[in-house]
Amino acid sequence: MQCRERLDQTKFFYSKIQEEFKNPIIFEYYLNAFLASARSVTNLLEKEFSKNEKLMRFHSERMKEWHEDKAMRLFYELRSVSLKEQTPPTRKTVAKSLVERFSSSIKSK
Repeated sequence: MQCRERLDQTKFFYSKIQEEFKNPIIFEYYLNAFLASARSVTNLLEKEFSKNEKLMRFHSERMKEWHEDKAMRLFYELRSVSLKEQTPPTRKTVAKSLVERFSSSIKSK
């Protein structure tokens, strides 16, 4: 159940990023929250469903794909910077690209 709640939380922060795109300060607050929340979904998935072999196999396959994907690597790097260093630099082109790529992956699910 925690995984579903965190996914809902992540979707909330994502919607706020889209709403606040033109307000750099608020945008950065929601970006940091979104990055942390989104990354924790996979951690909670592993914990909550560790006994479900089929789901864990699916998850493992996705993780392999994500390591090869440029957008996912960017996402991971931004999350690491956000969590461990500072708010990631948010040039509009980088931020817009991230929002668009993540949006298309959410819609396809």
